[in-house]
Amino acid sequence: MILSRQQQSLIDELLPTARIATNGIRADMPFPPRTHSLIVGPSGSGKSFLASSVGTRLGLPTMIINVSSWVVLSAKNEPWTFTSICQWLDSSPNGGVIVLDEIDKLTGTGDWCAASLLEAMSLLDGFIPQATKLPVDNDNILSWDIPAPDPPITVGREVLEKRLRERVFIVGCGAWQHAWRRNSRQIGFPAATTPVEPPSREQLLHSMEPELRQRFRNKVCWLQPMNRSDYQTVSDRIMKNIKNPETRRAWYDLADAAIEQALADGLGMRIFEELMLAALLQTPQPREPISPAPLNPE
Repeated sequence: MILSRQQQSLIDELLPTARIATNGIRADMPFPPRTHSLIVGPSGSGKSFLASSVGTRLGLPTMIINVSSWVVLSAKNEPWTFTSICQWLDSSPNGGVIVLDEIDKLTGTGDWCAASLLEAMSLLDGFIPQATKLPVDNDNILSWDIPAPDPPITVGREVLEKRLRERVFIVGCGAWQHAWRRNSRQIGFPAATTPVEPPSREQLLHSMEPELRQRFRNKVCWLQPMNRSDYQTVSDRIMKNIKNPETRRAWYDLADAAIEQALADGLGMRIFEELMLAALLQTPQPREPISPAPLNPE
């Protein structure tokens, strides 16, 4: 798990709350603590990767939900998102992390946007909408009132909601691109020796549905655009983990120019995907495909 310094600092800040959200302690609380957390940062700053890394650090599964897809599916009157969440909860008895990616897109007008917003708030409140495909317990016989999802869900609504409330850490990630200051005349963010200022609390509250915002912790995790030190730290860590010496040398030769480009265009963590391809293109490749490792090596 390769992170910049500020990403690592944010992970360390989130972990104590994530542990409280997933270790089952909330079951004994007379009043549940609010653990849902928001990460706000510009596009490419690594919000989703950082949020999913929390699950890795906890040794728990992570489910990433793109809110834009949720809106589209709601427009088609399909309960796919919540059905998938229930399947994930069914397979994760010890809990895990749910990442609501691009949660700032959960705005707009129309019935489908309103439906998506209501479903998202149900998720944050620990409830499963009645329209979700779930088994119905009828005289102790598991039956289905509507076609069953595949894979099937093996436990009932009460168990799933209990896991959701007591064993799941939910993280919302959003750019709120329009709310960042001094960026209205360009794509991305300026190359910055001085970081772009994040949105103020007032800007964020204005940009987000108040009912949705109130379901997250009052403290927001701000992720600043990556600076030169961030890029260099990540680049050096990746290079140390490249096994092929020729690819590693190519990475070393190309990294400085790539970092300059990333600073100029505000590319964020995506630059390293480009840099890895460029390094591989300069590395002699085997004529035959590399055989995959066996699934269960002896």
